[in-house]
Parts: sequence; C-alpha cells; structure tokens
Amino acid sequence: MSRNKSLDIKQKQSISFLESLHGCKKTICIESKEICYSCKGNGASLGTKPKPCWSCNGKGKVQFRKGPEIRENECQKCKGKGKEIKSKCGACDGEGMIIKAREEEMDFPGYLKDGGEIVFKGKGHLCEKTNRKGNLIIDIEVEPSDIFERKGPHIFSEIELSFAEGILGSSTTIETIWGKRKVNFKGLKKVDHLMTLPKYGVYNYEKKAYGNHYIHAKLVPPKTITSEMENLYKELSTLGM
Repeated sequence: MSRNKSLDIKQKQSISFLESLHGCKKTICIESKEICYSCKGNGASLGTKPKPCWSCNGKGKVQFRKGPEIRENECQKCKGKGKEIKSKCGACDGEGMIIKAREEEMDFPGYLKDGGEIVFKGKGHLCEKTNRKGNLIIDIEVEPSDIFERKGPHIFSEIELSFAEGILGSSTTIETIWGKRKVNFKGLKKVDHLMTLPKYGVYNYEKKAYGNHYIHAKLVPPKTITSEMENLYKELSTLGM
C-alpha cells in the first residue's frame, strides 16, 4: 500500500551555521488536519447524526459499466464520504476535520546541509479514513556564518596579523566550530599563509574521519606609518626584507 503524500506537511526552518553542525532543539509551529473537536469527525451538528448517502448506499463509491468492464467512481453526491449531513457542524462546516495549530519542540540532528531536509514521521495531517498521519518535512536553510566557511568536511576562517606578529611570532585565541583554541603564529614568510588545524573540521561519515580547519593568516600593514616606522622599514629594506 503506497503512502499518501498529500498528508505530508512541508515547512522551512532556518538554523545557524553552528546549529547545523552540532544539532539543536527548535520549537516548530505545525498546522495540521485533525478530527473536529465538536462533532468528533462525523460532520453533523450537536444532537444530530449523518445518514447513509442514498446515492451510493453509504459506500462512498458508485459503480458504472464501460463495455464489458465494471468500474467505480467516487460518489459525487457525498464526495466519497458515504454519508449525508442535513445539519452541518458549525466548527468544521460538515467536513469532520479542522486545521489545528500546535507547537512542538523538535530535535534537529547535527551535520545538516543547506537545502537538505529532515523528516519527522507521524507529525503531518491525519487521514480521516485510515486514522494514520502523514509526515512533517522540514526544508533546512543554514544561515551563513560571519566567521566560518564550510567546504565538505573542511572549515575555513581568516585572521589578520601585523607584520611583527607574523614574523616575530604571536599567540592568538581563535574560534573553531569546537570552541576557542590558542594558536601560535611564527615565522610567516608570506603575506598570505594557510595554517592547518588537523581534525578540527566536520565529521565525514563516508571516510569516518574529521575534516580539517584551515586558517588563512593575512599579514596586514599598519594603517598609519610614523616617521620612526618609516626609517625602520628603510633599514629593513637594506637588509633584504
């Protein structure tokens, strides 16, 4: 028996960059079809009951012959419900179902990608005939990070260092997806330097290993240069620097 996808509910949910990696809890507002609280699903007003549809004898379908074959169609009189309601329920207008809004706290797993989806089974619309529920399908939108960029299992970030910090050395605390870490920079000979923090990236389930965190260290000149600094640069230039 194939699943009725019309019972599914699709929604979008934004999560932060770090939430997409580590997982989180989100309170989701869900609007789903449920049994009417007033008529308990029969569609009739209080004190009355629906009667079997005279057109289909309460079956919800009518038979007709097409050549040698006997086929079935949904009864047009009762719309397939098999019942006739003279006095409709005011809460659901005779449908037997209402749209009910509720809030639920959902667990979002880690390692989610932008454009991916999560399926929460049994959180969708209720089927009046089978009493089964569809699924809640959440389309994930990952908000970009001001600090990190992700490429597969690897994480990239940038840091700016002065010439003195890069050449003479400095100890700087940087942000990683696993928290803060102190990193030592020393002897950088290029304006752009790529430093690797092994296994500080995202877990790769296929390779069963963590990716790396690559730090792009940029040596930046001072915004203002004093006459004393200018003389020092001239002296350094004579030394081949």
